[in-house]
Amino acid sequence: MTLQRPPRSRSLHGNMRLLKTIFSSPLTCHLLHTMIHPIFLICILVPFAISEDKDEIRKKIPFQTPRDCSSNRYFDPTKLKCVACSNGTIPATDRLGCECPAGFFPEKWVEGITKVCAACSGRAESNKSTIPGCVGDCSAEEGQKCPRCATPECYCESKNHPCVSGQPTAHVEWSDGSTVNSDYIVQNRARAKELCARDVTRECHHLANMCVLQNFVRFKETTCDDLKEAGAKMSFPELTKRWIEFDNPDGIDKEYNFIAGAKESRIELFASVFSLNGTFLGLESVSDSTILQLCPVERETKRGAFLMGRRYRESCELRMDEIRERYPETLFFELWLRFRKTDGQQYLLLIPILNENIRNDGEFANRKGQGETKWVLARRLFLVDSATKNDSLRVASAVELSIRFHEVQDDRILPPFVRVRYETLDEPNQAVKVEFSTQYWVEGGRYEKNLEIAMSVLCSVSVFWAAIRAYSWGRRSGKALVDVSCIVKLVLYAAEILSDVFLLVISIMAIWIVFAYKKQQHITFIMPTNSQEFSFVAYLIAALSLKTVALLHRNIHIALTETFFIDWERSRLVAEVSDASTQISRDLKVPTRYTVPPVIWRTYMVANEWNELQQYRKTSTAFQLFAVLFVLQFLHFEEWAVVHPGFSLEVQPEQFVSSRFSRFAVNFLVFLVIGFVQWTFNVLIFERIVTDPFHNFIDLCSVANVSVLALTHPLYGYYIHGRSVHGRADTGMLEMNEFLQREANNLVGQRGLESGAELQTFSVSLPRTFRESYDKILAAHRQAPTETRLTGIDKTTVQMVEQVKSHAEMNEFLVDMLSHTNAEVDFVVTDAKFIENVLDLELGDTTKVGNFVRDPSEVAFSRAFVHGNEWVHLSFELILFCLADLIFDSRVLAAFATFVASSLVAGIISVFFTNNLVKSSLVDHRFLF
Repeated sequence: MTLQRPPRSRSLHGNMRLLKTIFSSPLTCHLLHTMIHPIFLICILVPFAISEDKDEIRKKIPFQTPRDCSSNRYFDPTKLKCVACSNGTIPATDRLGCECPAGFFPEKWVEGITKVCAACSGRAESNKSTIPGCVGDCSAEEGQKCPRCATPECYCESKNHPCVSGQPTAHVEWSDGSTVNSDYIVQNRARAKELCARDVTRECHHLANMCVLQNFVRFKETTCDDLKEAGAKMSFPELTKRWIEFDNPDGIDKEYNFIAGAKESRIELFASVFSLNGTFLGLESVSDSTILQLCPVERETKRGAFLMGRRYRESCELRMDEIRERYPETLFFELWLRFRKTDGQQYLLLIPILNENIRNDGEFANRKGQGETKWVLARRLFLVDSATKNDSLRVASAVELSIRFHEVQDDRILPPFVRVRYETLDEPNQAVKVEFSTQYWVEGGRYEKNLEIAMSVLCSVSVFWAAIRAYSWGRRSGKALVDVSCIVKLVLYAAEILSDVFLLVISIMAIWIVFAYKKQQHITFIMPTNSQEFSFVAYLIAALSLKTVALLHRNIHIALTETFFIDWERSRLVAEVSDASTQISRDLKVPTRYTVPPVIWRTYMVANEWNELQQYRKTSTAFQLFAVLFVLQFLHFEEWAVVHPGFSLEVQPEQFVSSRFSRFAVNFLVFLVIGFVQWTFNVLIFERIVTDPFHNFIDLCSVANVSVLALTHPLYGYYIHGRSVHGRADTGMLEMNEFLQREANNLVGQRGLESGAELQTFSVSLPRTFRESYDKILAAHRQAPTETRLTGIDKTTVQMVEQVKSHAEMNEFLVDMLSHTNAEVDFVVTDAKFIENVLDLELGDTTKVGNFVRDPSEVAFSRAFVHGNEWVHLSFELILFCLADLIFDSRVLAAFATFVASSLVAGIISVFFTNNLVKSSLVDHRFLF
């Protein structure tokens, strides 16, 4: 159905001069006005009329106010423009109507619409003459008499309403679903209906207001139905059709921008304000008068809500008595967007109202989650209703201005709409939460499509990369065929890589959109809405879950590293002089020779230093979180998360809000920058100038004459060559100083594994025969007898005896291998190929002969510690901090949760690492600290 316009009559519309000539009498003019006026009146007035005529929907009205009306024109609130006063009337002082000039009285009057003025012959003339048309079909006893010149307005003594047979009920549905009967509507609807049918503009507005109070319910005996019947009497049956299409695919013919101070950088809203009885009170600026904002917030802050691109939310709790005191009158508003077209002319465009309390076929048609096809749009709203029921109050608890940007044309917006929801108060001390917000959005398909494409491509690459890492793990673990463990490793590696992919994609997208949005002057990038952020939050949660799995997997892998400390020190033959057993001479002493084993304290010391390296990191969690909070909250970089144009570090009012998307972008960037600065400082400056624990450990091994073999996989690991160039380390302080001095003067050989080389660190790939011999020695230790009843020796001593035997056997086995004296287990020393470094994969065959790959960096063995796996921990803390902030909406709580979680993980892994170190190194756990 289409909203029909009256047929164009050439005699009526084309030749008005001829029409005035033929029909020049006042009565004829009045009849013509009575016929034509209702048609335009209902087109503009109907609060919920629906049409599929897009020209009618997109109709823009030139912007005018009562101040723009000239001396002989008044402002018609129905047409929202200045029109000429007719029939000898002149504009009233407020320019909102016409009245008879001085010395004239309204001879013919239909309330507020037409006045025919006649000259007063004198003040003595009767004031009680009957004026036809004053009231409807009432009996003469009602007193159909109007004063002529006693007052400037014509009114009837009988309260100016027709006789009504019976008073129907007027049910109004509260927010909780209950219904009440409105005395006000019962008392006023019949009069408003009758006078609206007689073309009384004010009463049509009055009837429309009562329809709004009834939530636009359309069934028999409601004011909305009365409005339909009044339109039928005016020969206009299209009155009650609902306006369902408010979309304008071409956008509004104006380009907005984010340039500070520009006229195009503000949303200009105006409101046609009506009193409860339908009286037009004026056209007010919503952007300056803060009509829609009920909370007691500073005026300048409220005005900031209408800055283009700013996300605004104010909320407060108001009691029923406070609301009655501040808003004693029930007012109704029709909202308009004022904009300037490219030609400079200002226009008004009606803003649809999405009343969430409207029911359609028994369900709330306008609630969030409902499709746009089910929306029932209105054009009028109220903020406070104190008229429906005297002891109750209805309040607009949530008002949202929703502005949608054009999907194709930059700087253009589509017609906005206002979403409103009402709550009911019944007790004077009862409070309600009141909220006003603004929302800018664009169809989410743009970002979601790009996100899906990026995820699809990178996830495919991730699976391929995970397969390479799983294959590398299989080779290092000596797997000849793919088994269940390989599949599990593939899944774990895929989880780790996907977590980084998710984090990478959403962080780049968030940072790019947020900072481009704030930097731009011409609108191209739009922030996603809360509902559009769902996929982003889902990916963030998935990234944290996968990263947690990756963190546990990586730390368990580190904790299960098999480490053995190879002591190069040999037993020494010591001669001791004792008393002779013969009687030859008491002065003759006979020396006794015996073997002294190597001192174990060197091994214990190296083992303790190795154990301390396990939790050394490139970044400090405590410092990291403190620095992030300092930068965000003390230096106010958190203000960058406020959704509005520009990068200001000034503290903004709390009503200027951020979004989860912008908070994540700012948190992520600050956390990541501080993390990499700390990482770079520790690696490039602190470890090189102040202290480097890993290179110091290598030096300790050389001085202690102890090498370290750390197997992160059954056939792969790292080797630190600590064999002393002096041949021994069991010596006194003076001799040790001499050793170091000789080494400083280049009087001894090089420390390296290879002759004449200094390099002491290697990545090792070992043959299968090595693993067989290695496992055989450990198996003998684990299967050692622990029966102590027959020996009378305690259990610990028996275990230590077997452990010492296994330790000596393992030490001898590894010394023989490293000395190339074991023909079954041998190795070669090579350099890593570029492709092997890129893929972290050994391409050579090490089935029979092992391969020691030179490590020029001398820190490759740190991968057996947290230090070499820093990114897993840092990224876990980063995601946890960002997600915790989104959940708690508090960066302090997020930092606390992150610190607790990180400390808990570190503590648990430390226990497992130390326990496994004792088992694999065969050292006494009582000497590990």
